[in-house]
Parts: sequence; C-alpha cells; structure tokens
Amino acid sequence: MTEIERLVSEIETYARRSGISPSTVGERAGQGGLFYRRLKEGRRAWPDTIEKVRRYMSDNPPPVPEATKSEAA
Repeated sequence: MTEIERLVSEIETYARRSGISPSTVGERAGQGGLFYRRLKEGRRAWPDTIEKVRRYMSDNPPPVPEATKSEAA
C-alpha cells in the first residue's frame, strides 16, 4: 500500500467515524474540497501536506458515540 493509499484509507475512516464526507476532511484540513478526489485519482501530495492532514485528524478526533459513552459510565 502506498503512502497515498494509506492516507485515503485514514481519511475515509475518519470521515465515517465523524459522520462527514471525505472531501470535507480535506477542506477542514485546509487543503480544499477537491483534495480527497485528487488523491483518489492517483495525484500526488507533498509529505508536509500529508502530515498536515494527519495532524488535523489527530487534533480533532471524531466524537464518541452516545452508546459508547453510556457503556463507559
């Protein structure tokens, strides 16, 4: 799996857990709404851009589902 394929997978997982579209992840990370589509088309991304998107996802974790919160209590 290439670095871009890994990033696409990470974005898709984050988006699913956050209840948003993958293109919204790119937009919120400061890369624009077309960032995800470009990655899916096989376009490249600079290492610092990849790190920026990963940092955004790390700094803004998906919300914990209510069912999980009540189970932990």
